[in-house]
Amino acid sequence: EGRQILQLSGSFRGGNLGALRFAAYFDPTHRTWISDFASDQIRLGKDLFTLLPTSLRQSVGAAPRLSGNLEFQGSASGDLTFDQLPQFRMQGKLSEFTSDDPRLPLPITRAGVEFELDNRQLRLTNATGKLGEGAFQVNYHQIGLIERRQWAIVGSVENFNFTTDKQLPAGLPNYFRDFCRDFAPKGSANFRFSLRHD
Repeated sequence: EGRQILQLSGSFRGGNLGALRFAAYFDPTHRTWISDFASDQIRLGKDLFTLLPTSLRQSVGAAPRLSGNLEFQGSASGDLTFDQLPQFRMQGKLSEFTSDDPRLPLPITRAGVEFELDNRQLRLTNATGKLGEGAFQVNYHQIGLIERRQWAIVGSVENFNFTTDKQLPAGLPNYFRDFCRDFAPKGSANFRFSLRHD
């Protein structure tokens, strides 16, 4: 009671950044802070990539060839000494995602996914889209955000065309590439997979 709480809030809108909103509250007495943030209509692409810090752009390399819409909301809290990583939680969705970046084994089109992440985990729910000529659906859960301790992925690829999707073997393990080289499969196939690492 009687404590002074400092508040900082704002919003802005511009170009590919869409609309960003935030509110932060600082408690000088207990040296803590808490914030809420949200954004929508962020347009992913080369223009947005150029706004990243130079060091981060250099670590990624060439600007990724992608486009899509991103929206998210979340909260974070911590102490003003910043001796530890803040506690945070964020959720959002990616829609209309497309990428034909040569670093991918196959082009991805018409993709979307819902995501949740916090200090302990990352969850991707109902990631769907086109992978080459086929369609994919994937769910992913990871324990440990900075250092993966456990992860699980479940999904499927429907109507994958071995004849036209030549790039895929290069993006998969050696045994799959060996299979494609030795047996030269043709036609379409459906795959279902479930992988886990503890």
